[in-house]
Amino acid sequence: TMWTHYDLQSNGAVSNRLYQRADGSVAVVATMSHEDNQTVQDRGTGYNYAQGGDMGNWLEAPEMRAEANATGDDLRTGWPTIAPYGQKGELLVKHTSGLNYWIRETAGEGQWDGPHSIPNPTGLEYPFSMSWPRVTTSGPNNDIIHVVAAAQHQVSSEEMINAQFYCRSTDGQNWEVSYSPLEATDEHIGIYSADDYAIASNGDVVAICYSTVFYGDVVVM
Repeated sequence: TMWTHYDLQSNGAVSNRLYQRADGSVAVVATMSHEDNQTVQDRGTGYNYAQGGDMGNWLEAPEMRAEANATGDDLRTGWPTIAPYGQKGELLVKHTSGLNYWIRETAGEGQWDGPHSIPNPTGLEYPFSMSWPRVTTSGPNNDIIHVVAAAQHQVSSEEMINAQFYCRSTDGQNWEVSYSPLEATDEHIGIYSADDYAIASNGDVVAICYSTVFYGDVVVM
């Protein structure tokens, strides 16, 4: 389906890198680079699609990142995460400097509309810039978007603060960005880090799971 030299696909929990439609069709993404070096200037989203779920009938392996097939700027990105969006479309979320997303009306074909930005949180003690996203969609037409992400802020040479965030959009344009629901127990800062989380949906039910190898609990919401 695709190949990459970039093998750091995740710091921890695996992202939402595939989904399956009702007709069986499967879309997959990965952090892709075809450069055999440490700079990976071509890093971006490798994408492929199997119509009807025929695993022997993928599209051609991508030669360039999906961001190059978009209405806006071709950005170097990482940590792509994908979900169905609308009746026939799909949605990609990745990090650059902050979080960006791309939408297209028909899965597996056509040009991506984007990049669009998910705004970073404002009015907080520290200027957090979100990274390492996970996306899922809910509702009868997959039109409610849910994103979990983390952010880090270097307070000093000896102190790094990790924070967890939740982003929600009902129209694909406007976003509510807040601390993770972990804020209710004061666990949204300093415990969970990059990729210490997963998100999934089933109809109108959305679940988030947090876990860490160091000193936190496994939490499902």
